[in-house]
Amino acid sequence: MNISWLSFFVSALFWKSSAAEYVPGSPLSQVVALDEASLEAALKDTANPIWFLKFYAPWCGHCKKMAPVLDRVAPQLEGKMAIGKIDCTVEKSLCKKYQVRGYPTLKYSIDGSMMDYSGGREDDALLNFAKKLSGPVLTTVKNYEQAMQFAATETNEGVAFVGFDPNGEGKVKETFQNVARRMRATAHFVWIEPGEDERTYPFIHKAEKNIQPNSYENHDRKTADMTVE
Repeated sequence: MNISWLSFFVSALFWKSSAAEYVPGSPLSQVVALDEASLEAALKDTANPIWFLKFYAPWCGHCKKMAPVLDRVAPQLEGKMAIGKIDCTVEKSLCKKYQVRGYPTLKYSIDGSMMDYSGGREDDALLNFAKKLSGPVLTTVKNYEQAMQFAATETNEGVAFVGFDPNGEGKVKETFQNVARRMRATAHFVWIEPGEDERTYPFIHKAEKNIQPNSYENHDRKTADMTVE
């Protein structure tokens, strides 16, 4: 066996991930070990509103394999996404609370709302995930046609949620923005600024390429010409 590959396997086998002590109030640049009390504080930490969490067991091979990846990306995610790990052989009640049934179980939290993570486990996948979560909540466009074009060309599946309120700032935009903040890991949200669009009423649409938009308002009309080829 090539010596470089032998070194790789040996280092992976005996890798011991370092974990800093969690201190709330400052953006984190290292993986931190969390227990029940510190996790509760972490989810309320305004300096780290976005968390990536690994629920693991020390004997788990896949968990060991992921440890150096998290240690590598943590310094690059300072101020974007904090990383924490929970040892389920110690924090049994905590792992039961979050329905951990296998290792590692990966979750992420935005403003205290916990969700399952099903993306890649490589460096690039985690960095891109953090970039999306920490970026702008809404994509702003001038009219509906631009919103449909965004859905067709700038999203992975040609799907975006589109919101509009002719009054500009208001309850519709506030609600839309709050939902977008929590769900933007799995969806795209586009807001049409008032001015160019001719509609005089607020609406929220699910826009999909080559499919008639699904309106969440019962007063919308004439959507047949709004699909993008």
